[in-house]
Amino acid sequence: SIAIFGVYSTLGFCLPIIGGMIADKLLNHAKAVKIGLLFALVSFAVLLIKDTLLFHFIFIAIFIVGISLFKSNNATYLGDLLDQNNMKSEKRFTYFYMWMNFGAIVGPFIYGVISIKYSFHAAYTISFVLLAINCVLVFSTYKSKLSIKTRIKYRRYVLSAISILALLIACLLMIKFTNAFSYLVDLFIIFILCYIGYIAKQQNAVNRKRLIALTILNIFSIFFFMLSLQVSSTVLLFISRELHIHIFNY
Repeated sequence: SIAIFGVYSTLGFCLPIIGGMIADKLLNHAKAVKIGLLFALVSFAVLLIKDTLLFHFIFIAIFIVGISLFKSNNATYLGDLLDQNNMKSEKRFTYFYMWMNFGAIVGPFIYGVISIKYSFHAAYTISFVLLAINCVLVFSTYKSKLSIKTRIKYRRYVLSAISILALLIACLLMIKFTNAFSYLVDLFIIFILCYIGYIAKQQNAVNRKRLIALTILNIFSIFFFMLSLQVSSTVLLFISRELHIHIFNY
């Protein structure tokens, strides 16, 4: 289970790079966000159908694909919705990140209580309902407020579908064969570094320095998230095995 969680966590941080490339080259940010939300909604619907190991594997794969499209494009999509010349836009971005991080902190506590006191199925149901509401809000906002419309050729839709299907199959294989996952991660890192070098070579001196600086910052961020995710794996095992976790008979 720890190996599967490791695969899920790694893909959740690596594949948004691919999701961003799909949005930039094939789709736009708004369509990538919508498709990502739909994949997340479908993933929880899979868990509601049947709570077995196979369906959990399918859920993880579909959810990771949804994250890869949503995670790398939601902030850019919000920027498209906001007025660039309005000073309040910066404040709205601040609120966006503040509430997103607040949910990341409070969510595990709430869902932990729901899962323990009721059932995991109840937590899955709540997630499905909230995601459905989110989809309705995003789809209605896209139609009413987004003024930038990009026509996408039929060929790009086909390539997007093929890319997303390839991501889904790759996720299922990596979840199933966790032993070979570390080698695939090494290849993925080499590919990303080569791609960054290719882009940097095409830029001018100023943009090249900025790209190098961002790459260094991202490397430090990777180590930070590697340590922070130990809370959900190594630290969680230590707490469950070595600590007395009852407070005031609760």
